[in-house]
Amino acid sequence: MTTTDLLTTGQTQCISSVAMTADSTQAIAMHGARHARIKLTSAAPGSRAGVIYIQESQDGATADNNCTLTNKTSGVVATSITVTTSTLLDAVVDIETDAPFLIIFFDYTSGSGTLNGYVTIKE
Repeated sequence: MTTTDLLTTGQTQCISSVAMTADSTQAIAMHGARHARIKLTSAAPGSRAGVIYIQESQDGATADNNCTLTNKTSGVVATSITVTTSTLLDAVVDIETDAPFLIIFFDYTSGSGTLNGYVTIKE
């Protein structure tokens, strides 16, 4: 697992074409920020399937609990993003947290594909 540091506001790529062929995690250091917007995309519909969780963490390695995710477009509130074989992944969620780290966790079910992620600290 690697950690993305968010030292300034603005969009930062935190996941770059990670294979969706197994479980994967990416930690994000929040540096005291309380709000983040995370965009997750896959290149095209494919054979990948699984569930994405964004989790709070005190140390950047151990997940404490799943965050509440508010979909920017629909306003739907959930604790996970389901990735299916029949749809293109293009999710933008807002998060509010007091945790020093967030962990993006892809819980692999089947198939293959790639995952990209971008994070923006919100004031």
